[in-house]
Amino acid sequence: MSRSKPLGRVAIIDDDPLALEFLILHLGAAGFEALVAQDGPELLDMLRGRKARIVIADWIMPKMDGLELCKAIRSLKGLDYVYFIMLTIRHKRALLLEAFKAGVDDFISKPVHPDELVARLQVGMRMIQIQEQLKKDARSVARLNKELTEANKRFRRLSVTDDLTGLPNRRYALMRLREEWALANRSGQPFACALIDVDRFKHINDRHGHAIGDAVLRQISADLGRAVRGGDAVCRFGGDEFLIIFRNHDVRAAVAGAERCRCVVANQTSWPEGLETPVTISIGVAQNEPGMSGLDDLVQSADQALYAAKHSGKNSVWVWETNGSDSLIYASQPQPVNLLAPSAVAQDANH
Repeated sequence: MSRSKPLGRVAIIDDDPLALEFLILHLGAAGFEALVAQDGPELLDMLRGRKARIVIADWIMPKMDGLELCKAIRSLKGLDYVYFIMLTIRHKRALLLEAFKAGVDDFISKPVHPDELVARLQVGMRMIQIQEQLKKDARSVARLNKELTEANKRFRRLSVTDDLTGLPNRRYALMRLREEWALANRSGQPFACALIDVDRFKHINDRHGHAIGDAVLRQISADLGRAVRGGDAVCRFGGDEFLIIFRNHDVRAAVAGAERCRCVVANQTSWPEGLETPVTISIGVAQNEPGMSGLDDLVQSADQALYAAKHSGKNSVWVWETNGSDSLIYASQPQPVNLLAPSAVAQDANH
């Protein structure tokens, strides 16, 4: 006949041989396995080896008494919860309080009564089960919190990311513009933005289909990302319109950055197969100016410059600049890439 699995292992230590025999006998009768330690260090090794979760120790012992042993157990790092029962003939309140403060869970008075021993062990088993459940619940909560944190991060990324291009979207662009505006006001540093529109994009969609149009937008997104500095932000502002935020750029430096973007797109050769319409972009640039009342003025200025670029032949960079009370639109004098014949550009200047 096979032996039934013990209810649990109990590490015991007592310098009285008769007390040890009594404990071993009644632990076995109650269904527990007794592990006898000769001294405190041996018992600590048992616990480090995960051999027991309940300890029964006499208070008065040579070398290391029960109180010192309990303190040593509680100081062990990475140890599972251990239920500590102290055997004692001491009943003074001050001593018992001292033992509780040291980490003792329960007491059994000597001489030990078998029924009381079993009852105390059952309490210890329940406490161990509660601690295990709490640890399991804590792991579950930690896992759920981690999953929730990751989900929130994904949601935040999605909420400010354009699905088609992977660029930051209009929401992010406006948020970043507000941050740069506030930073520029505090520091006195300039910053500029550029609005970009894909030339003849409606014609591309109508002639080649939206799948080709989407591929064109993705390619332009990649080109713009390569053309700007690391601290600048390229965003899809909506439809075929993009926005670049040039941090710490005055209007001249922003024009140079915008012209670099225009050239990268105009010189691109990896367009979708079958695309016959040359792809270029028009860009309007504006800088934060003392006379502007807020971001709306900045974006509107860039939009007016973009309008001028679109209606002056496309594939160019224009700037809105305020000079005193007069508003001035001027060309950045780029070196255009003539992908269309001049007559074709003139005929197509309305969009």
